[in-house]
Amino acid sequence: MSGSYFPGYAKINKRGGAGGWSPSDSDHYQWLQVDFGDRKQISAIATQGRYSSSDWVTQYRMLYSDTGRNWKPYHQDGNIWVSKLSDRQRHKIEMQMFENGRGLTF
Repeated sequence: MSGSYFPGYAKINKRGGAGGWSPSDSDHYQWLQVDFGDRKQISAIATQGRYSSSDWVTQYRMLYSDTGRNWKPYHQDGNIWVSKLSDRQRHKIEMQMFENGRGLTF
């Protein structure tokens, strides 16, 4: 794996190094996995395009797991939640709130 694809680059306003994270393959089956260690309450996810690049996400789903093996999609209003993002302002930070900002505990 090339150093520019390490998940440690997945940070907002990352300008140094590779300028942000992007997958080494450009298809619809890539993911970024975050381990919070213990259960945490999540109220939002922020995404941003890769600095000095044409790489940015236009949609994503969130899955969660207690074991790191069996993954379940997050549901909101009875449907699998999918974030659809703007593709016009790739360097703008896009904030996705959950359930009116109440937060989720995983």
